[in-house]
Amino acid sequence: MILMITKGFKAMRVKKVPKSAHDDFPILLAHAEARLDFALWREAYRRLCWDHCAVEFTLVETSDDWTETTRRFQAFQRAFGNLEACARACVHALCKRYVVSQRDVTSTHSSRAAPFRQ
Repeated sequence: MILMITKGFKAMRVKKVPKSAHDDFPILLAHAEARLDFALWREAYRRLCWDHCAVEFTLVETSDDWTETTRRFQAFQRAFGNLEACARACVHALCKRYVVSQRDVTSTHSSRAAPFRQ
C-alpha cells in the first residue's frame, strides 16, 4: 500500500506521469481498497462480537478511467485517514442490515469494542 500511496501522490502532483505509473496504479489501488475494506468489515464484526472469520476477502475491480481512479484514490486516502469513523459506519451498516438495535450494541458490546487497531 505504501507503494500505491507514493505513486498516487506523485501522480497528483506531477502533470506528466510515467506510463508505468498509469499501468500499475489502478491495480495497486484496487488491492489496497480490497484490503482496507476487508479490515474494516472484520473490525465491525469484532465490535459486534460476531465471528470476524466469517468476513470474506473480495477483490475490487480496477478502473480503466484515470478520473475514476483519481476519485477512488482520494476516497481511499480519506478512509485511511479516519479508520475509526469508517469502522463505526460498518457497524452501523451491519446493525441496519440485520436489524440489530444500536442500543443493544451500545449496552451489550461497548465495553468490548476497542478503537480500531492500526
